[in-house]
Amino acid sequence: MRKSRKKAPAKDDRFLRTSEKPMTNKTLLISFYIICTLFIISGLSDIVNSVWVYMTEKRIHVFGGIFNLAAGIGMLRLRKGWRIYSLVVLALLLILLPMLIFFLREGVPLKIRFFSLELESASLWTNAAAAALIFIICLWQFCILMHSDIKKMFSRGSYRE
Repeated sequence: MRKSRKKAPAKDDRFLRTSEKPMTNKTLLISFYIICTLFIISGLSDIVNSVWVYMTEKRIHVFGGIFNLAAGIGMLRLRKGWRIYSLVVLALLLILLPMLIFFLREGVPLKIRFFSLELESASLWTNAAAAALIFIICLWQFCILMHSDIKKMFSRGSYRE
Protein backbone atom coordinates (compact mmCIF):
# COMPACT_ATOMS: atom_id res chain seq x y z
CA MET A 1 0.00 0.00 0.00
CA ARG A 2 1.31 3.41 -0.97
CA LYS A 3 1.46 6.32 1.43
CA SER A 4 -0.23 9.42 0.18
CA ARG A 5 1.96 12.46 -0.07
CA LYS A 6 0.89 15.82 1.18
CA LYS A 7 0.27 18.23 -1.59
CA ALA A 8 2.57 21.25 -1.77
CA PRO A 9 0.80 24.51 -0.92
CA ALA A 10 -0.31 26.74 -3.74
CA LYS A 11 2.12 29.53 -4.53
CA ASP A 12 -0.25 32.30 -3.40
CA ASP A 13 -1.02 30.43 -0.18
CA ARG A 14 2.54 30.97 1.09
CA PHE A 15 1.79 34.61 1.92
CA LEU A 16 -0.78 33.54 4.50
CA ARG A 17 1.15 30.64 5.94
CA THR A 18 2.98 30.83 9.23
CA SER A 19 3.23 27.17 10.10
CA GLU A 20 1.41 24.18 8.66
CA LYS A 21 -1.92 25.97 8.53
CA PRO A 22 -2.85 29.37 7.12
CA MET A 23 -2.81 32.37 9.40
CA THR A 24 -6.16 32.59 11.13
CA ASN A 25 -5.69 36.06 12.61
CA LYS A 26 -7.15 38.15 9.79
CA THR A 27 -6.95 41.35 11.85
CA LEU A 28 -3.20 40.91 12.14
CA LEU A 29 -2.90 40.32 8.41
CA ILE A 30 -5.00 43.41 7.61
CA SER A 31 -2.85 45.45 10.02
CA PHE A 32 0.26 44.20 8.22
CA TYR A 33 -1.15 45.29 4.85
CA ILE A 34 -2.04 48.70 6.32
CA ILE A 35 1.54 49.11 7.56
CA CYS A 36 2.93 48.21 4.12
CA THR A 37 0.53 50.71 2.55
CA LEU A 38 1.62 53.44 4.99
CA PHE A 39 5.27 52.82 4.09
CA ILE A 40 4.44 52.98 0.37
CA ILE A 41 2.47 56.22 0.80
CA SER A 42 5.35 57.69 2.82
CA GLY A 43 7.83 56.84 0.08
CA LEU A 44 5.58 58.23 -2.66
CA SER A 45 5.05 61.47 -0.74
CA ASP A 46 8.82 61.89 -0.42
CA ILE A 47 9.21 61.39 -4.16
CA VAL A 48 6.55 64.04 -4.79
CA ASN A 49 8.26 66.31 -2.28
CA SER A 50 11.63 65.86 -4.03
CA VAL A 51 10.08 66.73 -7.39
CA TRP A 52 8.33 69.74 -5.85
CA VAL A 53 11.58 71.05 -4.35
CA TYR A 54 13.31 70.61 -7.71
CA MET A 55 10.52 72.42 -9.57
CA THR A 56 10.26 75.35 -7.15
CA GLU A 57 13.82 75.84 -5.91
CA LYS A 58 15.77 74.34 -8.84
CA ARG A 59 17.85 72.13 -6.58
CA ILE A 60 17.98 68.41 -6.13
CA HIS A 61 17.01 67.31 -2.65
CA VAL A 62 16.58 63.61 -1.96
CA PHE A 63 14.77 62.67 1.22
CA GLY A 64 15.64 59.46 3.06
CA GLY A 65 12.00 58.47 3.25
CA ILE A 66 12.13 57.40 -0.40
CA PHE A 67 13.45 54.08 0.90
CA ASN A 68 10.06 53.59 2.57
CA LEU A 69 8.57 52.93 -0.87
CA ALA A 70 10.98 50.03 -1.37
CA ALA A 71 10.36 48.90 2.22
CA GLY A 72 6.59 48.76 1.72
CA ILE A 73 6.92 46.80 -1.51
CA GLY A 74 9.62 44.57 -0.02
CA MET A 75 7.48 43.76 3.00
CA LEU A 76 4.58 42.86 0.74
CA ARG A 77 6.96 40.45 -0.99
CA LEU A 78 7.99 39.12 2.44
CA ARG A 79 11.63 40.20 2.22
CA LYS A 80 13.22 39.85 5.63
CA GLY A 81 15.67 42.72 5.10
CA TRP A 82 12.92 45.27 4.47
CA ARG A 83 11.10 44.21 7.65
CA ILE A 84 14.34 44.78 9.57
CA TYR A 85 14.80 48.17 7.88
CA SER A 86 11.23 49.12 8.86
CA LEU A 87 11.82 48.04 12.45
CA VAL A 88 14.99 50.13 12.64
CA VAL A 89 13.21 53.20 11.24
CA LEU A 90 10.32 52.74 13.67
CA ALA A 91 12.70 52.21 16.60
CA LEU A 92 14.52 55.43 15.75
CA LEU A 93 11.21 57.28 15.62
CA LEU A 94 10.19 55.79 18.95
CA ILE A 95 13.43 57.15 20.43
CA LEU A 96 13.41 60.55 18.72
CA LEU A 97 9.74 61.51 19.15
CA PRO A 98 9.90 61.72 22.98
CA MET A 99 13.03 63.85 22.55
CA LEU A 100 11.06 66.12 20.21
CA ILE A 101 8.33 66.49 22.81
CA PHE A 102 10.98 67.35 25.40
CA PHE A 103 12.46 70.03 23.14
CA LEU A 104 8.97 71.41 22.48
CA ARG A 105 8.45 71.68 26.22
CA GLU A 106 11.71 73.58 26.56
CA GLY A 107 10.49 76.16 24.06
CA VAL A 108 12.86 75.39 21.19
CA PRO A 109 11.22 76.93 18.08
CA LEU A 110 10.43 74.58 15.23
CA LYS A 111 10.86 75.40 11.57
CA ILE A 112 8.20 73.42 9.74
CA ARG A 113 8.44 73.03 5.98
CA PHE A 114 5.84 71.36 3.82
CA PHE A 115 6.75 71.00 0.13
CA SER A 116 9.28 73.83 0.47
CA LEU A 117 6.66 76.13 1.97
CA GLU A 118 7.47 77.57 5.34
CA LEU A 119 4.65 77.04 7.84
CA GLU A 120 4.11 78.90 11.05
CA SER A 121 4.96 76.92 14.11
CA ALA A 122 1.84 75.73 15.88
CA SER A 123 1.34 75.98 19.60
CA LEU A 124 3.23 73.79 22.02
CA TRP A 125 0.20 71.62 22.74
CA THR A 126 -0.63 71.12 19.07
CA ASN A 127 2.93 70.05 18.28
CA ALA A 128 3.07 67.77 21.34
CA ALA A 129 -0.29 66.18 20.45
CA ALA A 130 0.86 65.56 16.86
CA ALA A 131 4.14 64.03 18.09
CA ALA A 132 2.24 61.84 20.59
CA LEU A 133 -0.14 60.65 17.86
CA ILE A 134 2.77 59.78 15.56
CA PHE A 135 4.45 58.00 18.49
CA ILE A 136 1.34 55.85 19.10
CA ILE A 137 1.08 54.96 15.39
CA CYS A 138 4.79 54.04 15.26
CA LEU A 139 4.44 51.93 18.40
CA TRP A 140 1.46 50.10 16.88
CA GLN A 141 3.43 49.42 13.67
CA PHE A 142 6.44 48.23 15.66
CA CYS A 143 4.29 45.82 17.72
CA ILE A 144 2.63 44.38 14.61
CA LEU A 145 5.96 43.84 12.84
CA MET A 146 7.38 42.16 15.97
CA HIS A 147 4.40 39.79 16.33
CA SER A 148 5.41 36.13 16.21
CA ASP A 149 3.05 35.28 13.33
CA ILE A 150 4.50 38.10 11.21
CA LYS A 151 8.04 36.95 12.03
CA LYS A 152 7.16 33.42 10.94
CA MET A 153 5.60 34.73 7.76
CA PHE A 154 8.88 36.48 6.88
CA SER A 155 11.06 33.53 7.84
CA ARG A 156 9.19 31.33 5.39
CA GLY A 157 9.39 33.79 2.51
CA SER A 158 12.75 35.37 3.18
CA TYR A 159 14.80 34.48 0.10
CA ARG A 160 12.11 33.82 -2.45
CA GLU A 161 12.57 35.51 -5.83
